[in-house]
Amino acid sequence: MSAKRREQGGGRQRNVRKFNESEIKDILSPTEDKDSPESVTKLLLPVLETSGGSGSVEIHGRLSESRQAPRGTAAVNFSDKAILEAATKGGEPHARVLEEVMGDTGPFGFVDRDVLTFRGNLLFPSSPSNYPDGRIYVVQPSSVDGSIFFLTSVGVWRLGNRSSADGADAVSLAAGPFPDVRAFTIVDVDMYGGQGRFLLVSVAEGKGKGDTLRAFRLDSYEPPFSIRNVTGLETNILTLVGDPSRPNVYFTTDKGIFKMQLPLYGFGSIVPLVREESAIGSAQASSPGDAGFERVRLSQHAFSAYGQLMYVADCYQNSVYRVWFPCGQVERIQGGSVAVDLACPYGLALTSDGCNLFVSEFRTGRITLITFESNGGHVRSIRTLAGRSSGRYTESSMDLFGLAISPGGSYLYVGADDAIYKFDIDTWGLPSCSNSYSAAVRSSSPQAAKKQTDLTPVVITLAVVLPVVCTAFGALLVWCLCGLQRRRREAESRAIERPVQSIDTIDARAPRSQQIEPVAFTNNSTGAGNWWQRPAGGGTLANDRLDVVAA
Repeated sequence: MSAKRREQGGGRQRNVRKFNESEIKDILSPTEDKDSPESVTKLLLPVLETSGGSGSVEIHGRLSESRQAPRGTAAVNFSDKAILEAATKGGEPHARVLEEVMGDTGPFGFVDRDVLTFRGNLLFPSSPSNYPDGRIYVVQPSSVDGSIFFLTSVGVWRLGNRSSADGADAVSLAAGPFPDVRAFTIVDVDMYGGQGRFLLVSVAEGKGKGDTLRAFRLDSYEPPFSIRNVTGLETNILTLVGDPSRPNVYFTTDKGIFKMQLPLYGFGSIVPLVREESAIGSAQASSPGDAGFERVRLSQHAFSAYGQLMYVADCYQNSVYRVWFPCGQVERIQGGSVAVDLACPYGLALTSDGCNLFVSEFRTGRITLITFESNGGHVRSIRTLAGRSSGRYTESSMDLFGLAISPGGSYLYVGADDAIYKFDIDTWGLPSCSNSYSAAVRSSSPQAAKKQTDLTPVVITLAVVLPVVCTAFGALLVWCLCGLQRRRREAESRAIERPVQSIDTIDARAPRSQQIEPVAFTNNSTGAGNWWQRPAGGGTLANDRLDVVAA
């Protein structure tokens, strides 16, 4: 195992359980049935040769006998159910062996068909000579033409979306070859108000020389810079992603996460690099028991829809963290009664609603689904979607690396050794979460997201009660308005039936005249010397008139 492979996340001693002689006999016994399909036997024998160990005398003899035993070519009397029943007599290990050869699950022994459907290896039958290292570390589909870009140790490759004559999609080198490529991402300047798309590739220049960021155009527009030397980071860049909401690029080293701002306009502009940890910072504990992380991995497909947060994977701490952009706070995702048990998480991919996070685990070779109570909330459930078996504590001989979701959310891609495995995603089979886009999430803080989860019962109660209260209030308001209208019509009817004496201009001081009380002062606000207070004949009619004006 080379140092470079260990640097990328490999290198470990596997602890694989060997089958004993009795278990081998139980597994091989169904293959002697004359009605056993030959295809089943051909699949079982290589598995036993790998799992049983080369030093077993019994297995060599049994394998020789089983190859010579008469078998039928059809599976008329030998159903899949019978195979499973016969093989599970000795215990779970037999079931796991048969899981690897039964069903259309490819190299995975188990696939949860409620969520995923295995569609094959996109690189087959491409020549492995194209990929000297063999490992596919990062996978990133293009949102423009449907092609898929992927990373090996020597460069970035492009898998076209049109089939060639031999049935395989054409593979070409998009950037490279380089002596040691660590990370890449696709930067779409159109999202930030600029023009063009380009590849941003991180290349390790050697010990003590730092890294360089190289830009390669993907269309007719030139990138804002061609090459940028990155020094003073102490360690090399591990991962590189572009922010889908802001003109920023984020990258990780052994020491933390850093941010680099991109220019929107101008050719050949120098990108200002933010080197201090305050940009986002190395992860500090946001709650008791949390520990800081190191050597974390970013994913282009782990940003929330509104850009408030992103998820990062920490293989060495067996954890996934959530980074809140506005406040720079970092928290380890956790659940109340749910144990978040991960074994070296490597790739991450978040669904558009923020409810489900796909995780590829390097040490176990499985794909795990984490479901949240709300967008940015606690973990509600965790389950295995693909792996050696459906169990949470099994290991596999297969290594898994970067994850990606197609732009429309219909497909899941995972990088492996000499392979990019493709799955269909059944979106109806994915669990949903409550209030995915609530105001609590927009406030962009872990506390707000947790408060949202705690207030969910209250919100549901209000949603049921408020419509009833509003309906009752509306009915009461209509009844009151109708009553007022009815009383008004009755008053108008009485006024019409009562004779009204004509109103003329009169001298209020004349004998037997009706006494008039003032309603409001018009010309004399003090009330002194008003005409009704003077003796009769003390003034002229012109000055002592009462003008009656209809309202």
